[in-house]
Amino acid sequence: MCAIAFIDDMLKLLSLPDGWCQGTYTNGKGYCLIGAWEVLNNKEKMGRTVLDRMYSVASAAGFPSIAVMNDSPGFTQAKALQFLLKVRETFTKEQNNAV
Repeated sequence: MCAIAFIDDMLKLLSLPDGWCQGTYTNGKGYCLIGAWEVLNNKEKMGRTVLDRMYSVASAAGFPSIAVMNDSPGFTQAKALQFLLKVRETFTKEQNNAV
């Protein structure tokens, strides 16, 4: 599975009505950004490729970690999805530059 497909799977998981949560990896219904990565990584073994890129995008937005960003007051499910779209875009640009 490529990184873009992995992120698409994360987007599907987190976009469910109760698909995203804060303060824990999972609340039994949804996942935080790291929790979603972990559950999918256990199935697909994407390694650190997507996680490292997620960290880079979070860091560029001024957050010391993905978890701090996810659990920040005012961070919402919509912002989590927007964040993943930004991460996805970095892979898309990289792929397009390779052509």
